[in-house]
This record gives sequence, C-alpha cells and structure tokens, in this order.
Amino acid sequence: MSTGSLDSLMGRRSDIPMTSKKKPRRPRRKKQIYSSDLDADGRTIVASQLSEADFQNQLRTYSRLLGWLYYHPYDSRRSDPGFPDTVLARGDRIIFAELKKVGGKVSPNQKLWLNTLSEHPTVEVYTWYPLDWDQIEEVLK
Repeated sequence: MSTGSLDSLMGRRSDIPMTSKKKPRRPRRKKQIYSSDLDADGRTIVASQLSEADFQNQLRTYSRLLGWLYYHPYDSRRSDPGFPDTVLARGDRIIFAELKKVGGKVSPNQKLWLNTLSEHPTVEVYTWYPLDWDQIEEVLK
C-alpha cells in the first residue's frame, strides 16, 4: 500500500486549485455622517436620518444610563407577531415601547398588543419615533 498526499487519497488532483462556491461577503458600509446631519449641539444625528436599529441603540444606551433594565429581542421574527420592540423596567414602573423610524407605521398586530397592554393600569405603553426624543427623556427621568 503506497502512501500519498491527502489530495490523492481523496481523489483530487493537486494541480487544480480548490475554489469556494460561496461568494465573499461584502463588508457592511458604515453610514457616512456629514455636518449637515448633526443638530445644533453637533453630537447627534438628525432624527429623520436615524434607522430603527440606530434609534433602538440610542434608546438602549440612554435608558441604561438612567438605570433602566432594557430588553429587546435579538430576532423578533421568531416571536409572536406584534409584540412591542422594547421592554423597560425600573422600580415599580414597566414600559412597553414600539419604536419606529420616521415614516414607519404600526402594524395591526402591533396595535392589538399595544392596546391590550395599555388596558393594564400599571403598565405604560408608547409608540416612539426619533422625533419624540424630548418625550422619551421626560418619560425615562
């Protein structure tokens, strides 16, 4: 029994390069931020430019700074449709919030969940858009 290379044992020709069938992934583009995208204090992106994911990250950071427990499902596609994006809890308060980018609309399933949750007297329920940031700050104080 002769010993050969792994390629010959597996019936491959070593003079033919192996290629992957998968296409290489393109790196994600980072959103370019221009000075025109900044508000008067020069720190935050104008609300109309925020994606829902960016808005969610902004809320996560801010709420945690104020001591709120924050929950957002990693992948809501495996959850019951319409359940709110975000759950916040601190002390005796609990908030269910549906976050939308500017121009985003609440689905019928989301309306059903939000209306049902709002019937509970100790639960706070909101639909927030980036332009609602002043209200968000007030609610989370």
